[in-house]
Amino acid sequence: MEQIFSKLEQNSILTTDVVNNDNAEYGTKGGNNTKDKLFLLNIEEFNKYFSEGDKAVARYKKDLSVAWWWLRVPGAYEACAAYVNNSGNLITGGSTVSFEDGIRPALWVKY
Repeated sequence: MEQIFSKLEQNSILTTDVVNNDNAEYGTKGGNNTKDKLFLLNIEEFNKYFSEGDKAVARYKKDLSVAWWWLRVPGAYEACAAYVNNSGNLITGGSTVSFEDGIRPALWVKY
């Protein structure tokens, strides 16, 4: 985290109780809850802070091409994770987890 955030910024990042819900549609277990400073959104958080479509599309900084981004919720199977596709649509069935696509980390800060 030291390479991304200054000391002042790091001190403003709150430790968050991260609830790892099961995938409600498929019943796949979400795993243990954690305490983290950076985390991926779950489906409920995605629905709260985004709507499907243009606002949910992620773009690479280098060339502004679009990318999928992972959520912290399992997909239909344990080896899969839910994600948001190139069009900004939520895919709850997920895809096999790989490093070919992106993440969109979330955090809470105090100010």
